[in-house]
Amino acid sequence: MILMRFRISLRRALALISLSPSMYYYRRKRDDQPALELMREYADENPAHGQDMMAKVFHKSHGWNHKKTERLYAKLKLAKLRKKRLRRLVQVKEPLVQPLAANECWSMDFMSDSLMDGSKVRVLNVIDDYNRQYLGFDLGRSLPAPRVTRALDDFIDFHGKPKRIRIDNGPE
Repeated sequence: MILMRFRISLRRALALISLSPSMYYYRRKRDDQPALELMREYADENPAHGQDMMAKVFHKSHGWNHKKTERLYAKLKLAKLRKKRLRRLVQVKEPLVQPLAANECWSMDFMSDSLMDGSKVRVLNVIDDYNRQYLGFDLGRSLPAPRVTRALDDFIDFHGKPKRIRIDNGPE
């Protein structure tokens, strides 16, 4: 149509769009029908095997590369199986409730900061959730577990024992 409209030859039109005549006349010689049938049979026999597994199997048995397997897999419109990721056990989050009395629930949090010389300072803060009373802190360059338990024992001696202690699972 365009050739007749502008009255130019096919060779001239191909030259204008920088396309070689061999590319224009190229017809694929490859016949994928036997390979498609083979892959369909394998997919019916092994429905759990996805594209990656088929690529490994056909590479070993027929010498196909992964690109051929992908192309045939797409032609057959087989479902792409995805590996299921293992999920971590999700704990049910209980809603935050306002305590009805003092020493019913304490909140504990670790904070950190850096000094001018670049060294880290860590702080353990403890508050009572009922009246938001600041119960105390422990400050140091590192807060190992024995030091935290000693600080909590000191807070318990001074303020009484709470029914529970809530902490967030932060990076500190």
